[in-house]
Amino acid sequence: MSMPPLPPMKRVVKSDEEYFDLVIESRGEHKPTGGRLPEEWVAPDRVASILALLAKGQTWNNIQKAMGCGRPLIARISAKYSESLTETRKETAKLMANTANDYLDLLNERAGQLMDDPELLSEISPDKLALTAAMLIDKAAMLEGMATQKVEITQGVSFEDAQKAIKDIQMKLAKGKVIDA
Repeated sequence: MSMPPLPPMKRVVKSDEEYFDLVIESRGEHKPTGGRLPEEWVAPDRVASILALLAKGQTWNNIQKAMGCGRPLIARISAKYSESLTETRKETAKLMANTANDYLDLLNERAGQLMDDPELLSEISPDKLALTAAMLIDKAAMLEGMATQKVEITQGVSFEDAQKAIKDIQMKLAKGKVIDA
């Protein structure tokens, strides 16, 4: 029994051309005078491509390599167009959540089929079942606001030692002594 195909995902990230139009619109009508021209005036197509990569969630390192530009330029573009990028990311997140719900429905349907067919279930690796269960438990905990990781510090200063250090500092401050940091 084959699963029905999922509908194609709607395109959220703008094309380079749409970002190009945004760059041209944002730079205004009057060309700045004096000093170095902003990148929007020198290479608007490059700014549009960087925006498209940022909207797709590319890392700054990947953008640097792909575009041959420095981090300061990426940071400036990211800050200047943050509203547009935030809007795009929110839309993308909504679409991803909807797609995830579709996949959860398929996963639940498939789990029901496996429960009804022990022979089919025996073909599934226990490792895959355990990993799937672990991921679902982790995401459910995250959505409920519960911790998904446990961080334990095994080295460091004891509570008593910290209290003693604080008292020593307080005494030095009371005596007017300079404290070396």
